[in-house]
Amino acid sequence: MKHLLFGLAIFFVVGCGGVPQNARHALAVTSSGVMAADAVIAPVYTRQAAACYDAHATAEGFLECRAGVDTAEQVLRTTHRSLLATQAGLDAWDAGDEGESFFSAAPCLTHSIGQLSQVMVEGGFDLPLPLVKGLSLMDAFGMECVP
Repeated sequence: MKHLLFGLAIFFVVGCGGVPQNARHALAVTSSGVMAADAVIAPVYTRQAAACYDAHATAEGFLECRAGVDTAEQVLRTTHRSLLATQAGLDAWDAGDEGESFFSAAPCLTHSIGQLSQVMVEGGFDLPLPLVKGLSLMDAFGMECVP
């Protein structure tokens, strides 16, 4: 079954513009989405950290106060790392590995984008449209994230 899905994914990419142009487009949109998410999260994170520092005399209170924005920042970092790993997989594909590295990393990027979107929504952040588009585009490369 896994080989069938991999074959279908290769067929989809090749059939819709060639290898790896669609993947490059998906990563470019996703990268814009991650940058937009960072632009939304960073100022809130900075304000929240300052407010928590002013409001709490203990480290425990400070950390508890900013737990929500810390989670968003941690998931954003994970998504950034997944993006870099997927880009490296795409570069390897360009160099001749037939997409194996890309198709190993892409599902984990999709998973990370989904987590980031969920954390942003739960935290009351505005969800950037490029992040939503990136999730949709990366989801086309399918399969399951195996860490």
